[in-house]
Amino acid sequence: MISSEFFTSLHIDEAAVMSRFGGSCAIFEKYLKRFPNDPSWNSLEEAVQKDDFSCIETTAHTLKGVSSNFGFNGLTQACTDLVSAVRTNSYERIPEAFSRAKAEYDTITETIINL
Repeated sequence: MISSEFFTSLHIDEAAVMSRFGGSCAIFEKYLKRFPNDPSWNSLEEAVQKDDFSCIETTAHTLKGVSSNFGFNGLTQACTDLVSAVRTNSYERIPEAFSRAKAEYDTITETIINL
């Protein structure tokens, strides 16, 4: 069972997120535990290393949607910034946005793994 402490520790609006999952903690937890194994992060990391801007846009957009559903606002914002950097050809913004995304992702996955 996910505690309110989990939501607080990751700055998640518990009520808003739980409403997305029909108020079911069991459903939320089922999908939450899959998050660290979602291939989107590895794809994004690889795309950034290769400067594959099209792949950065696609995978960051996917990860933005997934993270938004879970209420991971910091990761959502960092992914939004990555998508924006590619769409506006502001490639120099990618390293900073990716750094923020990685810090958020690492914190989130560590917290989930330790549940």
